[in-house]
Amino acid sequence: MRSVLRVAALVVALGTLAAVAGGPAGATGECRVSELSARTVEGQAGLGHIGFVLILTNRSSTSCVTGGYVGLQRLGAARRPIVTHVHRGSGYLYQSPAPKTLVLAPGRSASAGVEWLDGPVGSEPDSCSTAGHFLEVTPPNDTGHLTIRAATADCDHGFVSTTALVAGTQGPSH
Repeated sequence: MRSVLRVAALVVALGTLAAVAGGPAGATGECRVSELSARTVEGQAGLGHIGFVLILTNRSSTSCVTGGYVGLQRLGAARRPIVTHVHRGSGYLYQSPAPKTLVLAPGRSASAGVEWLDGPVGSEPDSCSTAGHFLEVTPPNDTGHLTIRAATADCDHGFVSTTALVAGTQGPSH
């Protein structure tokens, strides 16, 4: 009886180790930039804040895991980096949930609320220009990025807020 239990425990342990290592069919790995597409949908505006919902979609044929916060870098018209300071958490328009692990089946999406100020802060000029024309989006736990069109104002010294990813295409609560 003891040897049967030892063999069963070994089989369970090896199966767990193989799943963590990305072994057998059905094992789910981190979502990588090569498996994802990114887009935005028109968002909200209010009291000098403008935002949109950022959507990451699994375009691969297997499920993958994501969750937490995306990385963001604003780019100018020539697609060169411009000043960007990312705040991770709730903003005025979107309330950030606690980060959690999301499994994206093929064709499924996760989304986050992204927002920034559309008016000068402190010593900034009376009007802010649209300096950001593109946005580099780095999926959680990845170093590669996707580049999408996204106009952002050059206000608040380049601060942009992002919420944690949530399942679906609607973004977090407002």
